[in-house]
Amino acid sequence: MSTFDQRMQAIEDRDEIRELTARHCHSIAKAEAAGLCSVEIRLVQAGEAYTAAGWYNDRYRREADRWRFTHRLFHVFHWVPLSKGWV
Repeated sequence: MSTFDQRMQAIEDRDEIRELTARHCHSIAKAEAAGLCSVEIRLVQAGEAYTAAGWYNDRYRREADRWRFTHRLFHVFHWVPLSKGWV
């Protein structure tokens, strides 16, 4: 069973990691953590509207009382002109 201080630190760690990006499913082990984040993106490239979607596979490390990304890999589901759709 973890101590009260350990449980509080885990809650604070999750809040700090959440500030790095959008919603994640986290796995925290001491000073390292991992998370997944789904994204939907709307953008304009060369004057044309695009739709994109995918997910990030992230890893973090606590350094000097702050969480920092150590790895970020973007997996693309689709990245297409909006006029063509994603189906």
